[in-house]
Amino acid sequence: MIISSANIDLVIKNGGLKVTRTRKEVLQVLFDHINNPLSIDEILEKLPEGFDRVTAYRVIHDFADHGIIEKLNHLSSHLKVLLSPKLKKNHHHIVTCRICGNTVTANICVQAGWQEKLSHLGFKDLSHHLSFSGVCSQH
Repeated sequence: MIISSANIDLVIKNGGLKVTRTRKEVLQVLFDHINNPLSIDEILEKLPEGFDRVTAYRVIHDFADHGIIEKLNHLSSHLKVLLSPKLKKNHHHIVTCRICGNTVTANICVQAGWQEKLSHLGFKDLSHHLSFSGVCSQH
């Protein structure tokens, strides 16, 4: 997804964080792979030379704490991250291969009306996380 530097800055600022070169570059990678959950190693591969693992983890932790990204651990031994649905403007769920841990997003959702049903139980600002597993085409 093409996103301007000014919009990257705005996402970071609106998340309550200081805009730094490191944060901007990590966030750009996540926008470039908007529908693909990425591991820290995959993010590091896409960043310019010189980024260290500790810095990448720190940025990812800050982004998760401030609602910019989601951390995904579903059926995988590796942490993967994905932009928050509120930034993507489309809802998604994930499917993970039980053999290799490959994780992708799927544009499917639960039955309509779940928010109304749960609001009757006294809940507001509702969200949900739903994930699927299977065996990918590589196996």
